[in-house]
Amino acid sequence: MDEQRDADSVVVSEILSKRDSYMDMCGRLSGGELPRLRFRSPVEFSNPPV
Repeated sequence: MDEQRDADSVVVSEILSKRDSYMDMCGRLSGGELPRLRFRSPVEFSNPPV
C-alpha cells in the first residue's frame, strides 16, 4: 500500500513538473506564435478551403 502511494506521488510530481515547463513554454510563446495559431486554427477548421 505504501509502495503504491509512493509511486503515485512520484507520478504526480513528474506530471506537475511537466505542466510547469509546459506553462513556461506557453508563456514565452504567448507574445509571438501561440495567439496567432490559437485564433487562426478554429477558423480554418470551421471554414475548410474549397
